[in-house]
Amino acid sequence: MTVLYINSTVFHNRNIMDKFLIGNKIRKLRGKKTLSEFAKLCNVSAKTISNIENGKNKFRIETFLKIALGLKMTPKDLFDHILKD
Repeated sequence: MTVLYINSTVFHNRNIMDKFLIGNKIRKLRGKKTLSEFAKLCNVSAKTISNIENGKNKFRIETFLKIALGLKMTPKDLFDHILKD
C-alpha cells in the first residue's frame, strides 16, 4: 500500500510551501468553528486538526481530502486556496 503524505514542504511549480503556512490557511478557512466542531465535520480528531494548524506533523492525503470536505471545498479548490498569496 502506498501512503502519500503532505510533509514539511509541498512542491507545486517549483514553489515550496511551508507546513506552517498550510496550517495557518486551514485555520483561517475554518473561521469561527471550534477545533471540535471542525474536526467532526472533517471526521478526524481535534488533535489532528490542531497539529496540522500548528505545523507539528505531516499528514496523509486522505486527511487533506477530509479537511477539504469539511470545508465544503473540492481538494483542488483547497489546494489552490493554500497556494494563493
